[in-house]
Amino acid sequence: MNSRTFVMSLVLLTSVSLSARAEEAMDGSSKEALEKTQQLLRDRAAREKASQENTAASGAHAEVVKLGGAQVQDGVYDLSADVLKIAIDETGGDPVKLQAWIANAQKDPQGFLGSRLPAGSPARAKLENLAKQLEKK
Repeated sequence: MNSRTFVMSLVLLTSVSLSARAEEAMDGSSKEALEKTQQLLRDRAAREKASQENTAASGAHAEVVKLGGAQVQDGVYDLSADVLKIAIDETGGDPVKLQAWIANAQKDPQGFLGSRLPAGSPARAKLENLAKQLEKK
């Protein structure tokens, strides 16, 4: 598995794990729930707290921590927030469709890269940057 595929798999895992608390709110106010979840993913203290309160989030967070320092971790979570928005936009925030969307992306991360993060997109640039950082290790 190359670095891009690995990072994308991890991004998908963190997106679903740390967003689990927001899913309940998706029905009523999906835009607000998405924004709060993106804030959680991008706020180091908030995601640390979330990872301590949620077993799934804890496991995903531990995998991110293994990747490297704060800069790499922040990059993974920032990309996770972007990917979550793509998922919400494509599923309309429906929790069942969202879970299926993420499961499909996890089954075929390479296909996901081509269809959801096209070359030249800001999210793809973030992914390429993270992959380069990991390859240097």
